[in-house]
Amino acid sequence: TQSDGARGRIWVLGVEHLRVYDAVSNKLVRRVILPGWSIARYKCPPDLILDASGSAIISNNVVPTLWRVDARSFAVTERAIALEGKEGWDIGFGAIALAGNGSIYALTSNGMSLWKVDSGVASASLLKTYLPPAQACTLPKLARG
Repeated sequence: TQSDGARGRIWVLGVEHLRVYDAVSNKLVRRVILPGWSIARYKCPPDLILDASGSAIISNNVVPTLWRVDARSFAVTERAIALEGKEGWDIGFGAIALAGNGSIYALTSNGMSLWKVDSGVASASLLKTYLPPAQACTLPKLARG
């Protein structure tokens, strides 16, 4: 769940779809179907973040894919992310974080590696592997990256 105070919306990622609510009335504004959506019971579940425009970015914990849902039109863009140098790895992304400069960082669904994602060219580079065990699959809010 993510709150967008500037636009008065609450974004909720569920098992089957994404829902957007009006923060004042709690009424459903839109139900969004993500094409090809699936989830698995890995250590880290899919994640949802909001960018500066209020649009949602959603990870997939089965395959390295990100969706972007436009805050105004609710149009969905799906991006399969190429894993640079690790194309054969069978991983998805759990926790994601957005840095102040717009960079996206993603923790794999098994919690074992950290990636920097360039959604503009749909690729990700490995930053660190075999991370120490984490209590929760979260990434901090990033100021600059």
